[in-house]
Amino acid sequence: MARSSPPTERVVGVLNLLAGEEGGLSTSAIARLLDITGSTCATLLSALDSADYVERSPDKTYRLGSGLLPLAQALQARFPLLGAAHDELSRLCAELRCAATLTHIADDHLRVVVAVGADGHEPLGVAPGDRFPLSPPYGTIAMAWRPQPEIDRWIDSSPNMTSGERDHDRQVMADIRARGVGVWSLEERAAPLVERIRSLIGELATGPTDRQLHDQLTELFAVFGRHGYTREELATGQALSVGYVLAAIFGADGQPRYEIDLHLLRPRMSSAALDDILERVAETATLLTRVIGGEPAEELCET
Repeated sequence: MARSSPPTERVVGVLNLLAGEEGGLSTSAIARLLDITGSTCATLLSALDSADYVERSPDKTYRLGSGLLPLAQALQARFPLLGAAHDELSRLCAELRCAATLTHIADDHLRVVVAVGADGHEPLGVAPGDRFPLSPPYGTIAMAWRPQPEIDRWIDSSPNMTSGERDHDRQVMADIRARGVGVWSLEERAAPLVERIRSLIGELATGPTDRQLHDQLTELFAVFGRHGYTREELATGQALSVGYVLAAIFGADGQPRYEIDLHLLRPRMSSAALDDILERVAETATLLTRVIGGEPAEELCET
């Protein structure tokens, strides 16, 4: 296994840190947050400044520099939804008072490209660049429009599931294909942990996050919404716990290329309130599908 390079990690750490600070940071603040010496930090900043990757302000703080613009333009070409999605998700989050992410769907993984929140409730431990495996429970939206044998293999790859649970998940995916959106529960055991974990994430924001801790949080978030609701369960009219609402954004081939993840994390929601949210997120997904010249899948168009 290839070993990571500490100097490279420090450069990446500086850029990632400045990416999250609109107001800029001083050399001493950067050194403290990355747990490196002041002289090492000054050397890194000098090299990045010479490449215009960072810029030093009159108040001696550093911000990202114009030398990164070609990289930003290249990313915009690769992920054309970046600007439009951020604006739309920001409006959606402000209206619904929740956090949301836009996730790009690749052949074998999911990658967060936009993460926004409202009222200080940022997505729990999720940031642009985070990557998730395309394996249960992650990837239901990505897999829902694939051939049935592929869906079956994907569902069967999940360990410790009964045949009844597998049948349930197949029905969830069939219902998602009909509507373009999916709803997952907030597990009863997870509800009391939401604020505690939110507090932990806030503390981690003051310093670099540990990779192992990030992976543990990723596993924990998965239990927040393991149960996907079928259309029949959603139609009961009863109040439900809701962890996440996901909606597909389609490419020109009718396959999902992105997904919107609403982080609702609400122990109880009325049927009417949930229906309003589903309608609103579906509108946003349709708009962003049009932005990239996409076409909804045929089954969705027929319903």
